[in-house]
Amino acid sequence: MTRTHRGRAFSALLIGVGVCIASPAIAQNEDIDTLTDNLVSLRSDVESLNSRLNQEQETHKQEMRSLLSRKGQLTNEIRRQELEIERLRKALDEARTEAQSATADAQDLLPMLDAAITQMRAYIEAELPFKRAERLAALDEIQTQLDTGVVTGPKGVNRLWSFYEDELRLARETGLFRQSVELGGERQLADVARLGMVGLYFRTEDGQVGMAVEEGGQWRYQAVSDGAQQDQIVALFDALDKNIRSGYYQLPNPLAEDSQ
Repeated sequence: MTRTHRGRAFSALLIGVGVCIASPAIAQNEDIDTLTDNLVSLRSDVESLNSRLNQEQETHKQEMRSLLSRKGQLTNEIRRQELEIERLRKALDEARTEAQSATADAQDLLPMLDAAITQMRAYIEAELPFKRAERLAALDEIQTQLDTGVVTGPKGVNRLWSFYEDELRLARETGLFRQSVELGGERQLADVARLGMVGLYFRTEDGQVGMAVEEGGQWRYQAVSDGAQQDQIVALFDALDKNIRSGYYQLPNPLAEDSQ
C-alpha cells in the first residue's frame, strides 16, 4: 500500500472513530435535556402543590376562627338564657315561699303572680319561636284562672311553678317536633328540630330546610339555599329521625349575620 493510500485509510478511520465518539455524546445530551425538563416540571408541580397547601391551611384557619366565634356566640346566648330563666325562677320561688307561709293572704300573692306571668310572657315572646302560640295560651289560661278566682293564690303559684319547670326543660333538651312555620307569607306545617332554646331548624313537606333567625329583636323563618348548609340541616334531621339525640353536628349559625 502506498503512502497516499495509507493516508486515506487513516483519515477514514479517524472519521469513523469520530462518529462513534460523537454518537454517545449526543445521546447523553438528550438525556440531560429530558432530565432537566422533568425536573422543571416536577418543581412546577411542587410549587403548585405548596401553593394549594398554603391556601388549604389558610382556609382551615379561617374556618377554625369562624367556629370558635360561633361557639362563643352560642355559649353567650345559652348563658344569657340560663340567667334570664334563673331570674324568673327566683322571683317565682319567692312567691312560692310566701304562699307556703302560714300568714300569707291569697290576695297578697296575686300581684306577685301577675308580675311573674308578665315576665314569663315577655320571655316567651322574645326567645326562640318554638310552639310560641301554645305556650302563651297555657300561660294565659293560668292568668284567667287567677283573675276569675278559679284557682287561689297558692294554687296559682304551684301551677305557675310547674309551667316554669316546663320552660327550664325546654332549655335543656333537644328534640324533633311538628309545628307551623311561615315562609314567603304562607304558613305551613313542618318538622322542627329544637336544640335547647338556642337553635330551631325546620324541614317542610316539599323538601325545604332552614332555620329561625333573629333580626332586630324579631324572629322569622328563613329557608337555606346554600348546598353545604342544606346538607348540614338534612344530616341533623336524619339523626333525629333515628332517635339519635347526641353527637357533633356542624350547622348554620342562626346568630351569625352571614347565616344566609
